[in-house]
Amino acid sequence: MNEESHYRALQKQDKANRQLIKKLQLERDALKKQLRISDVSQKRELLLAYEQSKCPKTWWMSKSQAECEVDDFLANNCG
Repeated sequence: MNEESHYRALQKQDKANRQLIKKLQLERDALKKQLRISDVSQKRELLLAYEQSKCPKTWWMSKSQAECEVDDFLANNCG
């Protein structure tokens, strides 16, 4: 392999590495966005459903308390 072809091979590998890095950065940013509590906080019903799933037999007794707790959590953490 002569010097010029070796140089081209290195350039090609460098370009592939840069594309991979960019792709991984985009995926990381997308995952960060999915995991932000402010994105999830808009789903009050989802949070209440989770609370209900923790205690389905006594949900009717704790529903208003859970609603208050979820609302307080959202107000304090997701302003």
